[in-house]
Amino acid sequence: MAPRSKRASVASVLRDDSASLPALVVPRLLRIQDAAKYLSATTWQVETLLREKTIPSFVLGKRRVIDRLELDRYVERRNAEAKSAAEKASRIPDAINRAVAIIHIEQTTEEKATTPSPLQAMEREVSA
Repeated sequence: MAPRSKRASVASVLRDDSASLPALVVPRLLRIQDAAKYLSATTWQVETLLREKTIPSFVLGKRRVIDRLELDRYVERRNAEAKSAAEKASRIPDAINRAVAIIHIEQTTEEKATTPSPLQAMEREVSA
């Protein structure tokens, strides 16, 4: 008898309405190793997420399992955080550019007020 694989099993089951078309049953509860594959991560990273209570899990029998929907929620949360961070980062250079432009305008207006025009400089030289 061949030894059973420890990999996640995807069972092929016949549908009730069609005797010839097999349907795939995707497990909802994943072990840590399977969750790591699902997230394209390492088991260490998944265990860290579990320790930090970022992703909920529970013990079923002797094994810790993670709901696949919780993994999907985690990925959606991370995507939303990444998008908001990218939007915020794109707004920062615009704000910096506006501030630099305002400072430059203020400096040039101050220089114009304190620097005499060439005509005024020539008048001072002649009168001196």
